[in-house]
Amino acid sequence: LFNRRFFEEEIPGELASTRRAFIDGASDRINSSVALFMLDLDHFKRINDSWGHDAGDHVLREVSRTIAEVIRASDTLFRWGGEEFLLLARNANPESTPVLPEKIRMAVEDHVFVWEGEKIPITVSIGWVLYPFFSRQPGQYGWEELVHLADQALYLAKARGRNCSIGIVEGEETAHPKSSTVILEDIDRALELGLIRLTWNRN
Repeated sequence: LFNRRFFEEEIPGELASTRRAFIDGASDRINSSVALFMLDLDHFKRINDSWGHDAGDHVLREVSRTIAEVIRASDTLFRWGGEEFLLLARNANPESTPVLPEKIRMAVEDHVFVWEGEKIPITVSIGWVLYPFFSRQPGQYGWEELVHLADQALYLAKARGRNCSIGIVEGEETAHPKSSTVILEDIDRALELGLIRLTWNRN
């Protein structure tokens, strides 16, 4: 897989192209978004503790192959760190984007992971966000803010029982003058104010 450094080198140009498409009023603007998905294997420490680090490495390789079989050729998967992956999906839109993390989640849950003849149950939690985040201000956030929000969405997925996917998307009240700051600093407050809404899928 590509690593974190490659992502950090490539993503500014990717977002710049997306931002220009929105500012210039591209004809297919609805499918011009970029989606970022943060994926984390549930209870991964248990695998290393119970079966050893070789088993953990085997599971990570199998998970990456399982995800690769689900995503499109235009999508890019990165090893983010530990048991975390980051997925960059191009040509995304708000309506179809929630379908992809569910395909990934179900593919991982249904895959049979075996180590030394023993089955290891694996599930994944996913948080995601779209760029541009603000439809009226396409350049408001950079990639660091997007990764932060995807990580926040992942945290919510973990808090709601794991083995689910949650997206943080623009709410109806983003004209609030401090909306961009509140969203980054206090997700609960942002939800309360209607600055964001959650798209939640689970088994």
